[in-house]
Amino acid sequence: MRFRSYTIFLLLAIPLINLHATPEDEQFQQIAQHYIETFLAANPEYATELGDHRFDDRLSDYSAEQRVRELEQAKEAQQQLQAFADLSQLTGANKVDVRLLKDNIDNQIFHIEELKESE
Repeated sequence: MRFRSYTIFLLLAIPLINLHATPEDEQFQQIAQHYIETFLAANPEYATELGDHRFDDRLSDYSAEQRVRELEQAKEAQQQLQAFADLSQLTGANKVDVRLLKDNIDNQIFHIEELKESE
C-alpha cells in the first residue's frame, strides 16, 4: 500500500504542464489525471496522507461492489495506457510517469484479483 501512496505522490508532484507537449502528452495527462482523481476519491485516507483534504469527510469503501468498480476502472485505464507502448510519443517526465502509472495500475489489479486483500 505504501508503494501506491508514493507512486500517486510522484505523479502529483511532477508538473502536468509540458512546454513542448504533444497531443499524446495531453491525452496521457488526461488519463493520468482521471485515474488519480478516481483513485483518491475511492481512497480518501491516501488523499489525506498526501495532503489532499477534499475527501476528509469520507472513509474508504471496502465492499465487494466497490472493489468490482475499482477493478473495472483500473482495467479501463490499463487498456487506455496501451496506446503509449511506444514511449517516443511522449516527452519529458511523461515517459517516466506512464511507466509509473502502468506499474501502479498493474499492482492495483494484482491486489484486487490475486491477493484479494479486501476479502
